[in-house]
Amino acid sequence: ITRIQYRRGLTDFLGVLDAQRSLSAARDARLAEQAAAVDAALRLWRAAGGDFEPDGSAASRKPESTAVTGLR
Repeated sequence: ITRIQYRRGLTDFLGVLDAQRSLSAARDARLAEQAAAVDAALRLWRAAGGDFEPDGSAASRKPESTAVTGLR
């Protein structure tokens, strides 16, 4: 909208730059919120006993032994 106003002579270029800055800040905030949501989901998954391996190696790994030895 601000670009259209600028082309029609209704606002100066500073208004265009301010609108672009606001859009960039909003996009950055959205990405930060999305990253926080992914981080929270991973923390919840791990807290529930899940494992996360980004390269898929968790599926190919053998489970570790849970046997307890050496107790008296």
